[in-house]
Amino acid sequence: MSNALDDLIAAVEANDWQDMALAYALKGVNPTHVRHAYKGSLDAAKALHEAALPGWEWELHQSASILWRDSDTENAILQFNDTPARAWLLAILRAMKEQASD
Repeated sequence: MSNALDDLIAAVEANDWQDMALAYALKGVNPTHVRHAYKGSLDAAKALHEAALPGWEWELHQSASILWRDSDTENAILQFNDTPARAWLLAILRAMKEQASD
């Protein structure tokens, strides 16, 4: 799953809509949520977060998203993007990658 996550993260960072189909390769992820979060839906990003990262806390700012597991704010995942939902999406994907490597 790590390669699919890496490829999807790269596609989101590159604003490459064509590669959003990569989300279909991820287990436990609703590709519709990925697509809508990519397009700017905070509701979709929140739904994806709740499904993929139960127990993870989050903060959303104008151009940044911060995620952390339990109360472990020292190892928080900080992600920036001009689109808040896309910042959250990237943070979620990076957190999923972190979980996959645990």
